[in-house]
Amino acid sequence: MTRLIAQICFFFQLHRLAYYLNRDRKRIITFHNVLPDNVFENNVANGVSCSFSSFKICIEEISRYYNFSLDLDDTSTVTITFDDGYRNQVEIAAPYLLSKGIPAYLFVSGQLLPPDGRRGYERNEDVRPLTIDLLLHWISYVPNGEYSIQYNGEFSIAIFNDENRSQIWSSI
Repeated sequence: MTRLIAQICFFFQLHRLAYYLNRDRKRIITFHNVLPDNVFENNVANGVSCSFSSFKICIEEISRYYNFSLDLDDTSTVTITFDDGYRNQVEIAAPYLLSKGIPAYLFVSGQLLPPDGRRGYERNEDVRPLTIDLLLHWISYVPNGEYSIQYNGEFSIAIFNDENRSQIWSSI
C-alpha cells in the first residue's frame, strides 16, 4: 500500500506541491545512519537509517531544487545534519558529501568520544551504542511476548505482532 501511495504521489508530482508550500521555511534534513547497501535491511530496527544508495538518491533529488549550506537562517538552502556521531556517518556519508561539495553538521554524543581528551583522534575501543539505539534494536528482534524492563524504574512492554512492535518502536 505504501508503495502504491508513493507511486501516485510521484506520478502527480506531489513533492513539488510540498516544496511550494514550504518555500519560505528553512529545510533541515536529519539522517541517523547511512549504511552500506550490502548490510542494510529494510526493517523496523533500521527505521531511522537508510542505505547508501537511498541516501545518494535523497541528496541528488534535494540538490535538483536547492543549494546546501550550514546557515540555519537561510531559508533558500537546505542544511544536512547527522545525529549521534556513529562511524558510518564519517566513513560512508561524509566522503560522498565532500565529493559533492556539500557541507553538513555531524552531532556527536559524548558517550562516543574517548574518555581521555588528550588521546586526540584515537579510536575509543570502549564505545558502545547509545542506550536508546540498543533498546530500539532489541524491540525489533525480540520474540513476541511480555517483558519487564528495569531502567530508571520498571516498565512493561507487550509485543504481540509486527504492527504492535512498530507502534512501541515509534513511541519510544
